[in-house]
Amino acid sequence: MLSIRNSNILAVCRRLGIVFARSREGDVNVAGLQRSGRAARSGLVLPGDIMRKTSAVFGDDIWDV
Repeated sequence: MLSIRNSNILAVCRRLGIVFARSREGDVNVAGLQRSGRAARSGLVLPGDIMRKTSAVFGDDIWDV
């Protein structure tokens, strides 16, 4: 899995093809999509979408972003 991290950006391109960025307001936005990635192919995630909740790959817990 490819990850690029700093204080503002977390990119996970291999699994979903989504690039996240933190806005000036503190929201976590979808900054871009990898064209061949799963998220782009699904049509359910678009640049500019705001992530409100997140979870781990196991369990049922969901956390605010």
